Amino acid sequence: MTDDRPVKSLSIEYHTAIGIITVNGALMDQLIDSAIWVVLKMSPELGVTITKLIANTSRKILFLRELVDPMFVDDNIRRDFHDVFCKLRSAQANRSKIVHAKWVFTPADEAFHIEVAVSDETLPVVEPMPLSRLQHYGSEIWTAHMALENFFLQVDLKPDTTGTYAWPPRFESREFRRK
Repeated sequence: MTDDRPVKSLSIEYHTAIGIITVNGALMDQLIDSAIWVVLKMSPELGVTITKLIANTSRKILFLRELVDPMFVDDNIRRDFHDVFCKLRSAQANRSKIVHAKWVFTPADEAFHIEVAVSDETLPVVEPMPLSRLQHYGSEIWTAHMALENFFLQVDLKPDTTGTYAWPPRFESREFRRK
C-alpha cells in the first residue's frame, strides 16, 4: 500500500534555526565543562576525565552548581549564580527538546510540530513549533552561554582560583594551562 500524501520537509530557515540551536548547545556544553575544570583547578587533560563521566549536560549543570554554591558567602553572588544556573537549565532543556524531537507535519494547520515524550509512562505530546520559537531557543542558549562566561569573569571563586587559569577558555589547552 502506498501513501499518496506529499512529503513535507522543513524549510531552509528551520534547518538554519535547528543548526544554530545545535551549535550553540555544543558551545554551551564545552563552556560548562571548562567551568567545572576551572572550579576543580584541573587542566583540560585531567578535567575531561571527570566531565566525560557525566555524559548528560543537565547533570553537568547540577554538578557545577554543587561545586560552585559552597564557594560563595555573599548572597548577591549566590543569587547571580542561581540566575545563571536557571538560564543554563532552561537552555539545555529546550536544546534537548529540539535536537531529540520527532518532527511532525499536521495537514490541519499546515504547520510543523514536534512530538515530545513527556515521560516513560505517558504518551507523547505534539507541540507546535513555529520558526520564531526555534529562533528564540537559539538565542536563549547563546544568552545562557554568555551569562556563564560573564559570571566567571566578574566573580572571584576562592583566593588563588581566579587567575590560575585563563578565562574565558578558548578550548585549546595551551591557552588554558596554569600561568
